[in-house]
Amino acid sequence: MAIRLQYVDMWNGFPGESILDWYLKRWFDVCIVTDNPDFVICGPTGHHALDFECPRIFWTGECCTPDFNLYDYALGFDDISFGDRYLRLPLWLGYSTACKFAAEKHLIPDATLLRKKKFCNFVVSNGKGAKERTNFFLLLNEYKKVDSGGRYLNNIGGVVQDKLEFQRDYKFSIAFENGSYDGYITEKIIEAFAAGTIPIYWGAKDIAKEFNPDSFINVNDYPSFEDAVAYIEKVDADDALFIKIMHEPVFTEKSRGYTSYIKDDGLCIMHFFESIFSSGNLLRRNVAYFGKNYEYEIKKNCAKLSFLIPSNLTDNFQNIIIVGAGEVGQSYKLLMENTLGKNVVCIADNAKADGNTVVSVEKAVSDVAYDGIVLAVKSQKNAEALRTQLSGLGVPADKILWKPPVALC
Repeated sequence: MAIRLQYVDMWNGFPGESILDWYLKRWFDVCIVTDNPDFVICGPTGHHALDFECPRIFWTGECCTPDFNLYDYALGFDDISFGDRYLRLPLWLGYSTACKFAAEKHLIPDATLLRKKKFCNFVVSNGKGAKERTNFFLLLNEYKKVDSGGRYLNNIGGVVQDKLEFQRDYKFSIAFENGSYDGYITEKIIEAFAAGTIPIYWGAKDIAKEFNPDSFINVNDYPSFEDAVAYIEKVDADDALFIKIMHEPVFTEKSRGYTSYIKDDGLCIMHFFESIFSSGNLLRRNVAYFGKNYEYEIKKNCAKLSFLIPSNLTDNFQNIIIVGAGEVGQSYKLLMENTLGKNVVCIADNAKADGNTVVSVEKAVSDVAYDGIVLAVKSQKNAEALRTQLSGLGVPADKILWKPPVALC
């Protein structure tokens, strides 16, 4: 009998046939359905998973840690252990063609390597990632032009259509992650390897566990970006050193990427799901009162929420003024009152004050008693402007609370 699987809460552009399907169909009789699943595989972009009472298997392509109160099992980036409930499955493993080319890149002949005359490429379309990526691109450009072929900072007259083919002509590829988080290793470095270039990597501090550290330039290892650029200049000027690095294999017997996934051809995935499917409908998540109440509150509010309040922002405060009456402020109010148990004493907004449900910032500070003031704005620039105004009204700095809100996809 086929095992019925349904995908929910997946990211934009999620394929009809995923790499997980490819692995599962090698070993199991699975059927992807749109209703009445035996198991549901849940992405990180919503809360529709809470509608299902069958076992929930969390799978993320984003940098987020699974909540085992909500999910029975999970596949993610974190290098953690949780019995039979968790399997580390980094995103790079889903790029099977790139993995194949990367595993053979050290065999490229010297003559082919020496024909590479272009310096370095940069292919990024998401400009909202870590500022370190932009800063490094600009710094390396001061040495030699870095050809940017993505939508972000494009300087070659158009967006490249085939990333791998574009990268093949270069000696180096900037392969910076969107952020720095242990275990969060995406396709960026494996694609740079696959193209026969030296990846210039920044991101996960434990990247040297994943791949042979001699096969790429790990910017994390240098005291500063300037020191990393100095070494890149050295490699660029020394053909023998360039070839030596290129002939280092990506995978060795010591590399986590090889021993965990490549060596056994993904059997760890088979064993993980074999344990899940053999357990039938056994629910492994926390089904105590707290867990069910937590699910209920999130589910009750998620349809109205656009943003989540950053964790721990209001831990030491009970009576809160929210500054900002827009979608961030409305989301914060719902969460504080219905989930966090906070008392929202007032919503203030200079531009939307109506004298009733929303008042001016000055009136809020002078008329109501409060423990803390939460700035419900998206940008640091707006937050700093409000800090200046509130300080001018005599509000102590330690009572003004702001972190970038967490957007719900």
